Amino acid sequence: MAVHCLWLAVKHRGLNVPTAANPGIETGGMVGESKMVTLKDLFATNPNFTAEAALIEGETFAERRQSIETITANFGLGVPFIMKPDMGQRGAGIKLIRTRAQAENYLRQTSAPLIAQRYAPGPFEVGIFYYRFPHETHGH
Repeated sequence: MAVHCLWLAVKHRGLNVPTAANPGIETGGMVGESKMVTLKDLFATNPNFTAEAALIEGETFAERRQSIETITANFGLGVPFIMKPDMGQRGAGIKLIRTRAQAENYLRQTSAPLIAQRYAPGPFEVGIFYYRFPHETHGH
């Protein structure tokens, strides 16, 4: 993937070519974007189709645990719910939390910024990938 992206960047004379894949996301879906920023944008435009989410705040374990309690109370979330890194990569670190103990264990594993999000049981998630090569008039 990385070699292909580099080849495209050289061919089309720009390092930002791979970021054009998802123009609604700051760097096009490359590694390192804030999921919370994307979720806020999605929720603002499609609240009926976006599961509520909030950034877990705090520096200490106790502050972060309290933040989860506040988030779950504000959204009326019980278990299960989702916890995931704010700066994720292709699903790495996404956890389905079924108990408060699981949430606390996850908080102990990382100090990275995390998101708590309502669990949306499937099969209602859809991904659409559309592409068009520069020389083509229609995409796929």
